Amino acid sequence: MNYFDLLGINESFHLDTAELKRKYYHLSKSLHPDLLQNSSTWENQASVLETEKINMAYETLKDPFKRLKHLLEIHDVLNENQNVDQSFLMEVMEINENIMELEMESNIELLKNTQKLWNDLSQSIDTEIQPYLQKFNEGDRSQENFAAIKRIFFKIKIFIADK
Repeated sequence: MNYFDLLGINESFHLDTAELKRKYYHLSKSLHPDLLQNSSTWENQASVLETEKINMAYETLKDPFKRLKHLLEIHDVLNENQNVDQSFLMEVMEINENIMELEMESNIELLKNTQKLWNDLSQSIDTEIQPYLQKFNEGDRSQENFAAIKRIFFKIKIFIADK
């Protein structure tokens, strides 16, 4: 199911969140059970199911990571695993090790270093993905653009896991 179509929003990685919220509230209001008091049980059940879909669509599209994943899924790009370069994995592993160390013992310098590593890696991922997201928003649905987005998606997935 394409949540963009369900909510009547153009496919984009960068959404107008106010428009998303307006469309969601409008659809939710039109299917509210109070409006269907004189309807049959079947119509009420159909309304509940449709409301569940609309809620799931809204929850998915309002979250940037879930939105990215959904777009890759509806364009059938997430059908296989993706290798992530070793240097990136080493940076994530260093952050995770620092976090484990900090859980055992307080260390202001290590905390500052870990925060800097986290922020630098986060900024690096964001800088890396933005040009491809912009191309997509401008209509580039090429295999090359999707491959780049998918590669970076898996970096994000690893980066945010268990954080």
